[in-house]
Amino acid sequence: MLILTAKKKLLLSLCVTTVLCGFLQYPAGAETLPPAEPAGEAALDRLDDRFLMEDGFRSHLPVVILREDAAADFYGEGEALSAGLLAKPTDMSGGYAQRWSESGADGRPDREKADYSLQFSEETAAALGTRLWDSPVRDEWYLLGGMYDKSLMRNYLALTLAGEMGSAAYLAHYCEVFTAGEEGYRYQGVYLLAAPADTGDYHFQRGDYWHDERTPLDTYATRNGLLSEGLYAPDLYEADAAVLAGLEETVDMAETSIFSGDYNEFSKYSSYLDMEKVYDYFILYELFGNYAAAHLTHYVYDADTHTFWPAALADFEFSVDNEQDAPMDFQALGMIHTPYYSALIKSVPFVNGLQERYRLLSQELLKSSNLSRRIDQIAAFLGDSQIRDWQRWQQYYDGPEMYRLDAGPPAEDGAPAFDRNTGTYAQEINKLKVSLRQHGLYMFNGISQLFQQKNMAGRDASYVRNAWFLSAFLVVVFLSVRIARRRTR
Repeated sequence: MLILTAKKKLLLSLCVTTVLCGFLQYPAGAETLPPAEPAGEAALDRLDDRFLMEDGFRSHLPVVILREDAAADFYGEGEALSAGLLAKPTDMSGGYAQRWSESGADGRPDREKADYSLQFSEETAAALGTRLWDSPVRDEWYLLGGMYDKSLMRNYLALTLAGEMGSAAYLAHYCEVFTAGEEGYRYQGVYLLAAPADTGDYHFQRGDYWHDERTPLDTYATRNGLLSEGLYAPDLYEADAAVLAGLEETVDMAETSIFSGDYNEFSKYSSYLDMEKVYDYFILYELFGNYAAAHLTHYVYDADTHTFWPAALADFEFSVDNEQDAPMDFQALGMIHTPYYSALIKSVPFVNGLQERYRLLSQELLKSSNLSRRIDQIAAFLGDSQIRDWQRWQQYYDGPEMYRLDAGPPAEDGAPAFDRNTGTYAQEINKLKVSLRQHGLYMFNGISQLFQQKNMAGRDASYVRNAWFLSAFLVVVFLSVRIARRRTR
């Protein structure tokens, strides 16, 4: 009988973890997560009590240095850094960083762990894209601190899942960030690099939320005031006049169909939409409870097929029960109230397709046990960087000003309301798993009950009623024939 000491058990578990991690498969566009590295107090060895870098600092993630002149320099993972090394330009210099000053939630103070937009030359963007993803990317990136997400992974998890579904607009990669100043290089925490994938398609958005001068689209829903936010195109890509006209015409015809009161016209909506991606967007944003972001949807248009679809962006910071003011309702569907879907769910073929697509995804990619395992793998991969980040921002993560989540109403049995706040990283990770599992289980019934919930009223009602009448008629005919045959025997 083999008896293992505690030390041997630990070593064995580490070896098993290493072997398992070596077989992990992650979607194209996301970094492959290597085996977890040990995490502990040594994570802070090369940072002083003011979080200034000391010579010899190294990370298993790429390091980004943001300089006072707004330049952004990149250094590879595992590279030992020093003041002398950082003073020299690198082959990955040339980025321009612009800090975003807006706060992450209404009524909350500005983020100390700020977000940035990064602008590169096409050559630098191509070199970095090849180095980080081995994939073509555009030259306008985002450096996201995700200060309201203590898990450090809501955006990363959602974007990698969307990438595997084929409906992500951004590629994602973890890094650690320092800002340069007179005192040295100050640690700012774990960040997510989000770069728009260069697929050759054209992008447009609902809502002018960047407050820039965009080109508004003249489409059926906008002209008739059917949606609160209009469409603007394209925000990341320069489209020639012919492509822009084709985009506008396709969306106009799609909206004319989606919002039509005539079933013959309504039934044409699938001609203008990539239906699998339309299903996937609904499922992902519903699973994460990311309803607010879904009202400002980002779309992708294929000029060859003249179809479009909604695409996932890095806007999941407040998802999975992370909204400050209201808890996520795990026993309800929220995506049914978002643009286009509020009309599409009145279609029997649409609901049937959505139900079948979720059944397939929930058996593999979105299976609860698979999601929990992936969350554990990401947390293990972050390792020392997570410890550094939480030490850097502990006063905010533990403080009531920015992170206090309101509780829901008291339970019916008089028990106090559930406390949604977490005090440790392990608690936050467990909250992610439990929330996704609870809502994922409900979604099976929630989608299947859309027929009853909506009673299929409105634009598709005549189709459903006719289907019911036809079914009843066939049953009557069938029974009449059987009775007639019995009487003739």
